[in-house]
Amino acid sequence: MRHRLSGALALLVLLTLPGCGDPKPDPDDPTSEPPSSTTTEPVSDPPTSTTTPEPEPETAEDFIRRWHQAGDQMQVTGETAEYLALGLDCTPCSETAEIVAKYYAAGGFIQYGGTIVTRIRRVGRVDGAVEFEVDRTSAPTRYKETASGPIKKFAGGDDRIRMKITKTAGEWHVLDVGLFAT
Repeated sequence: MRHRLSGALALLVLLTLPGCGDPKPDPDDPTSEPPSSTTTEPVSDPPTSTTTPEPEPETAEDFIRRWHQAGDQMQVTGETAEYLALGLDCTPCSETAEIVAKYYAAGGFIQYGGTIVTRIRRVGRVDGAVEFEVDRTSAPTRYKETASGPIKKFAGGDDRIRMKITKTAGEWHVLDVGLFAT
């Protein structure tokens, strides 16, 4: 049995952490060691390619994760534009963004630890769109609908959504999303 998403909290999303690299030494740092030689030789830059490799096309699965990440940012900041740009006449997406914007406009907030996408499974095609089931585990959430309202809580847990997406002019877009009763 399929249910439409009815609120911002049903769209908890995947959090990703950027990788860390070794810090580069700062040549202007006075604490760094001087060069071992007193003579200097000209150093040339490595050859550079005049062509930039084409980026890999985004897969449907990558898009689904990016959509979740945009939803995450929307919910914790109240900024809805990026999230809405990923939908194409997606009524549940618009309704969710409207709820989030309303909370923040009234002085409320949403705090949560994010959602981990645990499985993405293609289930077919419907009216030219590709349909996926997405299993997720969400962390607990605290939120206030208004500045003076009570703090409310959402326990988090596992859920499954079904997403209908399409690729238009080389870009993926969400057409519909619904929450499955599990």
